[in-house]
Amino acid sequence: MTLRKAIYILTTLFVVVALSGCGGHRDEPDPKPNPWIGSHTVLVYIAADNTLNGFNKSDYTEIKTGFADKSIDVSKSNLLVYVDDYSNNPTIYHLTRDAAGTVTDEVLYEYPTDKDSASPSTIKDVITRVKAGYPAEKYSFIYWSHGDGWVNYPLPTKSLQPMAGTELRWMGADNNPVDSRTDIPELDEALSSFGSKLDFLMFDACFMLSTETAYQLRNRAEYVIGSPTEIPGPGAPYNAIVPKMFGSNAAANIVKSYYDYYASLYDEAVRTTNANWTGGVSVGYVKTSAMESMAQATKKALANHPSVDLEALKSNVFNYDKRSVTSSSYIGYYDLYEVMENLLPAADFTAWKSAFSAVVLDFKTTPKNYSAFAGLFSMEGAKGLSVYLPFTEDASSGMDKEYQQTAWYKDAGLSQLGW
Repeated sequence: MTLRKAIYILTTLFVVVALSGCGGHRDEPDPKPNPWIGSHTVLVYIAADNTLNGFNKSDYTEIKTGFADKSIDVSKSNLLVYVDDYSNNPTIYHLTRDAAGTVTDEVLYEYPTDKDSASPSTIKDVITRVKAGYPAEKYSFIYWSHGDGWVNYPLPTKSLQPMAGTELRWMGADNNPVDSRTDIPELDEALSSFGSKLDFLMFDACFMLSTETAYQLRNRAEYVIGSPTEIPGPGAPYNAIVPKMFGSNAAANIVKSYYDYYASLYDEAVRTTNANWTGGVSVGYVKTSAMESMAQATKKALANHPSVDLEALKSNVFNYDKRSVTSSSYIGYYDLYEVMENLLPAADFTAWKSAFSAVVLDFKTTPKNYSAFAGLFSMEGAKGLSVYLPFTEDASSGMDKEYQQTAWYKDAGLSQLGW
């Protein structure tokens, strides 16, 4: 072998070895799969330090029953439940399931003292602890408590002046030691602690599927689930919906399972009770990314139709609020679809309707729903998303002035109507 040939062979071998050591990957093990891929953490936030105290116990049992479903991949699915009631200090629980299907709960964190669960600082703290303990590719949030849409708490007077110190409220209720509610814009900010848009945000509370609330929270969740009217006393059927939370198309399947459960019990001839809820249900969900387009479509459509007979409009539109109009707690939650249908000429309404259809992806209701204030009432005309109408023609009441501060009022151009 010539010296030149020997040098060539040695050089070639050196290069091959060098490449296999530095640039090649055939001998390296495959990278470990990212455990976060496909993972989903759901936080159920139960604020029961109020008149709902006690209902949370049956719902917590239902949550555990639902998590026993073998369709849930527990290696990718994290279920956390925050509970604040009259019995114990607020506690965050993590649910686990063993191979036999037995569900147990472990304490992630117990607060040393009582907390105001309606406070955004408490919501932020719970979210931070849950994220630190159970990070995931996506998150979802269920808020369990009382609710009353976008409106203030306490309600501003219906006179000419708004009440001092009121804010745009409310969701949640904490009555111990003082009466507190969650401010919707502050809830918006608190939910930003998740760091990304939630897969779904569900309200297990009355009146929360309102245009104003969903619009304020449009950047916090892909989908908002709730009811535009009063919900059943027992609340969401968690044994039915928990398995749907972690699958594909979660929002759509939650709504279907929620509705199917109460529709199967619906019976107008049987008196409804919390132990035997025969009074039906209405539940739906909206796609938040389409809400700004609906606001723009509303503003454009209303620009040419500024004259409104407010009282005539109210008499022709479905109202989800069955409290007495003389009650100090009455608000009026009118059906957005019917409001626009009554305000606009047919051609303009047809154009607007396409924007609405992109927002309200599904709404299901039994023929009648039950109200604690009015008993069973017909849901004919309900399309699933409520909106506020002013108390007075010149929009000068305290409620009306507060309403003018909502993002929906501003972006949808409602000032064009003199409201």
